[in-house]
Amino acid sequence: MKENILIIGGNGFLGINLVIKLLEMGHCVRVFDLENYNIPLDILKKIEFIKGNLSSRENIRETLLDIDKVFYFAHSTNVISSIKNIYADHLNVIYAINLMEEVIRSNVKKVIFSSSGGTVYGEPLFLPINEEHSQNPISPYGISKVSIEKYLYYYFHQYKVDYVISRFSNPYGEFQNPHGDVGAIAIFLYKACHKEPITVFGDPSSIIRDYVYVKDLIDGLICVSFNKTIYKIYNIGGGIDYSLMDIIKIIREVVNSDVYVENKPAKRENISKVSLDINRLRNEFQWTPMIKIKEGILRTYTWIQANR
Repeated sequence: MKENILIIGGNGFLGINLVIKLLEMGHCVRVFDLENYNIPLDILKKIEFIKGNLSSRENIRETLLDIDKVFYFAHSTNVISSIKNIYADHLNVIYAINLMEEVIRSNVKKVIFSSSGGTVYGEPLFLPINEEHSQNPISPYGISKVSIEKYLYYYFHQYKVDYVISRFSNPYGEFQNPHGDVGAIAIFLYKACHKEPITVFGDPSSIIRDYVYVKDLIDGLICVSFNKTIYKIYNIGGGIDYSLMDIIKIIREVVNSDVYVENKPAKRENISKVSLDINRLRNEFQWTPMIKIKEGILRTYTWIQANR
């Protein structure tokens, strides 16, 4: 059934990929963000774009008119920036409350919140981490993500607002910013293309992550958003662990040149081993990641080459 979908933060990496998927499915898409310069022009022509931010309740109220579902990607910080400016990070929680206060006055049927699979759990007590693992975030970014999750439960308990929380592992793929602070694969590929050294904080052989190709992630997100899921939490990851050195070796093969690694001391806020248990999503919706890591990195490399 055709629905009116709002994507808050649709100018970002995940948001753009979701826009493309929703248009393919025949939905009407509205994007709410500060800018739209990352969205390809041919896609921008097919959607409604509203410029604004979540500090204005009036702006939010107008944006929610006639909307069935809300995908909430917007977050003004990442782990690094939240530590540099801890006072700015609390605004993410305020903005989420602003949104939910208007959602309860609207006809929105479901809110889908993009949380974090690594930062909300903290140092893992076991691997892979399932959705029942305790939440012990060690960064302001992780703390604000957990806070928003708890507020979503409050709004469900108090006002029966349906929601889904999706906790991502390490997404990569087309439209990821290779110049940012996060997204190792895109950053490493760009540096490899330009013969620049890759900076690794800690021993790359002992830094373990699972990576999920963006189109697989979006397919998983569609599963939890368009099926009957009431106040549930889902990990979305790649299902296979890789060390950072494994990733660097694959990048060497893909770009067909050497990659220079500059080692620096590990940062206190970095967790050495994180991998997500994705069996809940697999078992309930028969979803599974389809793109193998080398193929996904090759696709990302091709996109970076075409857009650098």
